[in-house]
Amino acid sequence: MNRFITAVVAVVVAVFLLGFGLFGAPSGMESVAVLGRALWTILIIGAVLVVAVAPLRRRMLGRSRLLGRLFAPRLARADAAALSPHELKALGVLRRPEAWGMAAALTRETVDRKGQRVRLWPALAGVELTPLGPAARFANPPGVTAGDWDVARVSSAVGFHVEISPAGASSVLVTARTRDPFKGAAKSSGGSLAAGIPCGVQEDGSPLLASFANQSGAVVGGVPGSGKSAGATSIIAQLCADPAAQFVVIDGKGGSDWSWVAPRAALLNTDDENLEAVKAQLLAVTSLMRWRLQTQKERRGTSNFWHAGATAEEGFVLVVVDECQSFFDPKEHMTKAAKELSQEIAALTVNLVKKGRSAGIFVMSITQKPTSDSIPSALSANCGVKWACRVETRAAEESILGARPDGTPDSASPTLIPETRPGGVTVKRGGEWVRARFSYTPEAEAAAIAERYASLRIPFEQLTARQPVFTEGDDV
Repeated sequence: MNRFITAVVAVVVAVFLLGFGLFGAPSGMESVAVLGRALWTILIIGAVLVVAVAPLRRRMLGRSRLLGRLFAPRLARADAAALSPHELKALGVLRRPEAWGMAAALTRETVDRKGQRVRLWPALAGVELTPLGPAARFANPPGVTAGDWDVARVSSAVGFHVEISPAGASSVLVTARTRDPFKGAAKSSGGSLAAGIPCGVQEDGSPLLASFANQSGAVVGGVPGSGKSAGATSIIAQLCADPAAQFVVIDGKGGSDWSWVAPRAALLNTDDENLEAVKAQLLAVTSLMRWRLQTQKERRGTSNFWHAGATAEEGFVLVVVDECQSFFDPKEHMTKAAKELSQEIAALTVNLVKKGRSAGIFVMSITQKPTSDSIPSALSANCGVKWACRVETRAAEESILGARPDGTPDSASPTLIPETRPGGVTVKRGGEWVRARFSYTPEAEAAAIAERYASLRIPFEQLTARQPVFTEGDDV
């Protein structure tokens, strides 16, 4: 009771002081007006510091549950945007850390200035909706760090699965996993050669990017129907609008899967039996690569294509070799001459991957038969981009992605991608594997895009005619 009376008296005195400071004090009480103006100055400076200095703001939120409740308008907006009763319920649980903070071992006891023992809780600092579901941002109370937020313990305390990620020096974001980012066939758009082309969605709901700048090649593998070519189609369809991109497509299926790109491609070869033609085409691309490497320092002022950037005059060249086992694997051929041609084609492709990065040439090798014969080890070792769609064996997984990094969960294995998720893919990025799903562009839509931008096509002969012709006897 005494504390309550003291608080009331303090509030009344503060109100009078602020009033005198703002409107002036009666005659003879000028000193009170000075105190009022000083109090206004302190309040304004304090408010500015709390707003501008993130650590101070989080500390204030961590000590005051009342300040956390000031974020109620954000909660109301999130409630209105939630799509299901389940999400509303999950959000309602997350926003009350006093109901689960103790079970999650995220509270701390301390002694206030008056010697009273008080319990500190994570303070709600805001909510948002993510691709995975509703999320709440909390400021840690003193003594709690991001490492204290254990996923299993918090999930058990709130009663549903959550994801936890740091959100600054002293706060975390807790997300209720109520949505499947892989559900449906999301479309992607936007992006650029320099920044990457959005081509799907990752397991955390963020865009999957196909990166080409300063990269030399990609390996894409998976069983038939797993979404390999569909993923490549989605990427190339988006690149069609870029005048700085040209495509060389060599299709080992020998069918019409890539016919949609014909109006826009510098070259489309669907003859899977004419190995001599494939070799000649790869020799021409190799000649282009060598000419660029030898002359771009003088012509463009840099020895690296990407430092000057891709332009309509000197564009990025994407070479797609679909069902590459038809060309790379000698076992696919009957005669000695064909086997030798196959080895030469594989060697030319490996050379393009090894040296093409600095010349703006990128090779995408796609196969439904991921083995060491279909994907030569030298090719895989030099490709910075590796995508594994659904495969059936651990050996196939390793042929595409290499050895599984330590700590990689079994769920990231492409052998566990369900058949009901076409386009599902495991991406190797640096030292980790990330689950994702390619976006889907219908063939008719891709064909319309290619036709719309057909005027940007540079014929293969013209594309490769700006330099001396590379011949078989030259050193690659």
